[in-house]
Amino acid sequence: MVRPRGRTRLPEVIPAVVATVISLWGIATPSFWRDESVSVLAAAMPVGDLWNLLDSIDRVHALYYLMLRPVAAISTGEPAMRLPSVLATAAAAYGIAVLGGRLATPRAGLLAGLCYAALPMVSRYAQETRSYAIVTAVAVLATWVLIEATRRSSRRWYLGYAACLVLLGWLHVYALLLVVAHAVTVAVWHRRDDVSSTEASRQGIAPVLSPRHDSSSVTASRPGIARFAGALTVAGAGIVPLALLAAGQREAQLSWLRSPEFVDVARFGKEIAGNTWLVLPLAALVIFGAISGGRLTGVALPWALLPLLSMAISQIHPVYQNVGQCSGVHAGGEGPRGSARQGASVP
Repeated sequence: MVRPRGRTRLPEVIPAVVATVISLWGIATPSFWRDESVSVLAAAMPVGDLWNLLDSIDRVHALYYLMLRPVAAISTGEPAMRLPSVLATAAAAYGIAVLGGRLATPRAGLLAGLCYAALPMVSRYAQETRSYAIVTAVAVLATWVLIEATRRSSRRWYLGYAACLVLLGWLHVYALLLVVAHAVTVAVWHRRDDVSSTEASRQGIAPVLSPRHDSSSVTASRPGIARFAGALTVAGAGIVPLALLAAGQREAQLSWLRSPEFVDVARFGKEIAGNTWLVLPLAALVIFGAISGGRLTGVALPWALLPLLSMAISQIHPVYQNVGQCSGVHAGGEGPRGSARQGASVP
């Protein structure tokens, strides 16, 4: 990314620092709850025992367990095992600030990153030895790579985007719902660019481009869509093995899921905001961002609507669970947390 002369990274670094401080506060307590205990045991057990475990359950989490093994080799205590989630949350906050600055203004990026860091649901999963925080960070990375690929109209960037999707899917298969939001974003952007080019041609003038909107995104509309489709094809080839491996474990993994009801929509808002009184201000921020227009809306709005899409799909094929939905990138995969977090610790 080309950075204007004199511009600092401060608006992007501040949210990452704030997210880190909030996430580290009280990270050692309480002790591991049930699902965290499974993560720690899987990361610490001999490789042969891990394969035996994955043969019966949790193949969808295999990559995450492997990623934890270097940490478990050093320590299996709460601070150490939760640290990867803390770092991922800081990376996500940084990435959100970068996206906001890239698509709007540095101030917008700073505020977006700080809002993300301050969300109670974010700090909740930043202190958990499960994959949610890392999944969110990878989702933010995939979004940034897609934006750069669209801007540069580069095959290498689209291949990078495909690699991000493969990583995202192997970390949490339902996170691939993000592809739906990205497809909407690409379609909206290219439609808008085509309209701008057509209007400019009718008036006999060259299209006027904003500093964040270079000529490649206008002149490469159809190739860009084709390369996006190609990236999805490459990513799909990398995810098919996981789908085949995990298909036989769906009943054991997700049999407890149910179809969400209307009350779950309100409950989801409260989960994100932390309490009922903050739901309305947070919703107002979302609405203000949606009606403000611009390229940022084309990215953020489809992403924000993914939980509703997940709920709709779940009316036919249950995949929704509010765990981890604050990132708007995935659904399902874990049991309710609640008081269970006070479960047994791992020695």
